Amino acid sequence: MPTLLWIPSALVVATAAALLAIRGFRRRLRGRVLTLEIVIQERRLSPARSALLTDLLVRTRLQEEPPFADPSAFDRCASERLRDLLYRGGDLWREAEELRGLRSDLGFETEEGERVRFLSPILLVAPTGEGAEGVVVARLIDHALVAVKEYPGKLRPGVYLSMVEAGASKEGECAAPVVRLGVWGPYQLVWINVSESAFRARRRTPRIECHVEAEARFGSEETEAYVASTVVNLSRGGAQVRSRPGHDLVPGQQVHLRLPVEGEKVERVARIAWARRDAGGGWPEGPWVVGLEFAPFPAPVWSKLIATVLGKRGFVSADVFANAQEAAA
Repeated sequence: MPTLLWIPSALVVATAAALLAIRGFRRRLRGRVLTLEIVIQERRLSPARSALLTDLLVRTRLQEEPPFADPSAFDRCASERLRDLLYRGGDLWREAEELRGLRSDLGFETEEGERVRFLSPILLVAPTGEGAEGVVVARLIDHALVAVKEYPGKLRPGVYLSMVEAGASKEGECAAPVVRLGVWGPYQLVWINVSESAFRARRRTPRIECHVEAEARFGSEETEAYVASTVVNLSRGGAQVRSRPGHDLVPGQQVHLRLPVEGEKVERVARIAWARRDAGGGWPEGPWVVGLEFAPFPAPVWSKLIATVLGKRGFVSADVFANAQEAAA
């Protein structure tokens, strides 16, 4: 009999606790909605940005910080929204642009010196020179998840990609290894290791395979004529060139290399690091293949040149390739 009396009492206590929880939930929810309205008014958000911020708030649990509280909370909600968009196959680039704008409107600044920033459009370049435009849809401490429509060339874990973040003004171009590949809806995903150790494991401006018609003058004498040459791979501070100079080449010789950049000629004074005959070109009368080293291209020139090589005009800005001085060595 005492046990039967205890059951109604337990139900009353449970019901009261549930009512209190609901009342607390409503109070916290009402507080968040009021705070949201204040943020919208203070930040003078447009109707579209206001609706976007409201959607991010709906995705937040009450025990979590709201998206307008701090950058980490915003990024968590934005990443969840992007995952839904990836699965549906929506316009990822437009969505990322809107989220970047909203993040800026809320006054959330990007950490100084951060590489491969969340929500940024990025160009991935494979060792073959093939490029693919993507968006950073998730950013962890040591990894970045980039969504692309199609992989740039044949990728596998361990391959180093050259990454060019649009709008980057300090780190510019860098190289980092692929960790994992995957598919989410119509998009293909590339997990990249962006830790400091991964960046240091290889130079940040790896050579990019290309085919650029150029001119080269082998030797320091001005009487030497420029001869037609082909640049078969290129980095910001070096190149591999095929040419027929008419005489033997040895390491240490000076070379004047002229490259076409948007209708103009850009010249670099280089030294030969190594030289050999191309056995496939009719040995021993085949063309010379030489590795050249020169001072790094200035950032605006390198930006135009790489845009020409990759055929990505309109995507890469002039200051994207502003590497730190030690990275370009």
